[in-house]
Amino acid sequence: MTKQFDVKLNTQREQVDFARICNKYSFDILLCKGSYEVDAKSILGICSMDTSEGCHVKIHALSTDSQVEKFVDDVKEYMNGWERRS
Repeated sequence: MTKQFDVKLNTQREQVDFARICNKYSFDILLCKGSYEVDAKSILGICSMDTSEGCHVKIHALSTDSQVEKFVDDVKEYMNGWERRS
């Protein structure tokens, strides 16, 4: 299963919180901006990119749909005003 959506992380605290949420899940989660992709579970990787203008999340999961939906629910506060893609 692949799922994609946009998020906006305005502060370093939000970047750290987002990475901590991502680390709760076993599937792969990438954070993308332009041609740059980082592991969303890596605090250092996330902090190395400008996420204040928004970025793209890609999930590659073998997990059940319910696990992916739970993750999306956990990070929905960062999707504020951003369109969700399937």
